[in-house]
Amino acid sequence: MDKYESNLLLAVFGSPEPDEEQWHKSVAAGLEIQKAQQMLSQAWQVRGLPPCELDVGIHTGGVIHGFVGSEERMEFTIIGQAENQASRVTDSASGGEVVIAQAVYEHIYRSVQVQPRLIPGKHAET
Repeated sequence: MDKYESNLLLAVFGSPEPDEEQWHKSVAAGLEIQKAQQMLSQAWQVRGLPPCELDVGIHTGGVIHGFVGSEERMEFTIIGQAENQASRVTDSASGGEVVIAQAVYEHIYRSVQVQPRLIPGKHAET
């Protein structure tokens, strides 16, 4: 996991060490997150609590990664356009969905079934 803020979790696959399975692992993680969320939501509903829905978006691309901070607080993080595009992919997901960018699909198309969708981009389609 790279970071979390409020209701956001950013996980990074293939960094700092390259991983040829990073695309498969990221999609598998997204599906497992949704499976766990469904189970949790069902348990909450039994207790009279509102259901929980999560949006999962997966994107791939080059980033700068490394340690940032000071002696008091040091974090491994990423920065770059791919991180911003990942946010837009996630924003296009609705509760219970795992939305993957075209760039991810190109690496895993043989092992997944998808429903195509346009993902709005800030300057270009992702």
